[in-house]
Amino acid sequence: MSDRPFVRQLIRLAARLTGRPHRQDIWPGLAIDRASGQVTWRGSQLLTLLPFAAIVPQGMPLIAVVGSGPSVADQDLTRLPPRTAILLNGAATLAATIQPLAVMVEDERFVFRHMAMLANLPRDIPLLLSPAALRAMAERDSDVLNGRRVALIDNLTKPVNQPRRKLSDSALDAVLTRGANGVALSHDPDAGVVIFGTVALSAVQVALAAKPDRILLVGIDLTNAA
Repeated sequence: MSDRPFVRQLIRLAARLTGRPHRQDIWPGLAIDRASGQVTWRGSQLLTLLPFAAIVPQGMPLIAVVGSGPSVADQDLTRLPPRTAILLNGAATLAATIQPLAVMVEDERFVFRHMAMLANLPRDIPLLLSPAALRAMAERDSDVLNGRRVALIDNLTKPVNQPRRKLSDSALDAVLTRGANGVALSHDPDAGVVIFGTVALSAVQVALAAKPDRILLVGIDLTNAA
């Protein structure tokens, strides 16, 4: 069974069949103006997106990317300095014991399963959300997003309101570092990130772009080795 509601599964299928898969993440109801950062939900103003630097400052001594893998149980995360941890998905529960820099959610299915967890986060904790996660949260309870600082995790190959493109597209030369075998990462998360299938690697791209002295990885599940 999929964690997506049946209606969302139908919308994703229809988007693929009509050749507009990039629309499936925000339709229906969500509109994002990338130029101004204005986000509307069902025609009403919802929030204004922030640049990543407003949430993840440049040149920090440390940024910790914290997942919810089993190894977290063996760590004393209270030793992390306040406002240094980007909590991924279920690691958001750690916000009760440490002061995170932000909570990051990429997969709308996590929102469908754990909206109550996200809704209970203190409003001073910023969110780093994909278009799909943002739309899912707005559908569940748009009031949760009122007054919240939010930055958008856009997909460089399926950007909001734009056609699909390949990582080899020369238009991406200014924002990508490319490696062998088609591998690439973004050094400008405001333009978008390369989606690898795990939110941890999106968070790493955000952290790298902020140029901290150190990046610490905790509780990261790398079973999706591709």
